[in-house]
Amino acid sequence: MKQFSSQSWEDINGIEVFPFDRLQPDQQQAVAQSIADYTQAQAETEKIVAVEPQTVLHKQLAHVALKHGEVIGYVGAGDPVQHGKFSMTQVGTLCVWPEHRGNTIGYRLVKGLTTDLRRMGQHPYAFCNPRRIKVFREACYVDVTPDKLPPDAFSPFGNQAMAVTVSRCGRLV
Repeated sequence: MKQFSSQSWEDINGIEVFPFDRLQPDQQQAVAQSIADYTQAQAETEKIVAVEPQTVLHKQLAHVALKHGEVIGYVGAGDPVQHGKFSMTQVGTLCVWPEHRGNTIGYRLVKGLTTDLRRMGQHPYAFCNPRRIKVFREACYVDVTPDKLPPDAFSPFGNQAMAVTVSRCGRLV
């Protein structure tokens, strides 16, 4: 994983949201395994792509949510792809463990990752299932048509294509 870190958020319930690269290497392995286990168990019901630990470890950038050291959420970003004049990056595998939903964890994960990507000069996009669209809209994503995305971008579940728009939320960086 490339080293680029933004702010961290911690709330009074002991929930921390921060860039994955801030974890120690042994913690990264354990967290990656936990994320892989979750996505593999929930892929069909959550309409997310199941990932392997190595996929998590090799993301360009990712953010993780921990509560008292235990993984409760994750979102990652792939490598950028040139599309026209833009360097575009797919954001995906947003997952928040069910017992921790409704606490803005998903929003904090997506907003933190999106802010970091924008600071790096990248234009994030995502494919959102119906349960995650609201989170991405709150983080300044809007619905887009497939022609606005790189030609090889697709969703295996037919989810809604979305991309960040600065004009909707003002300056992101």
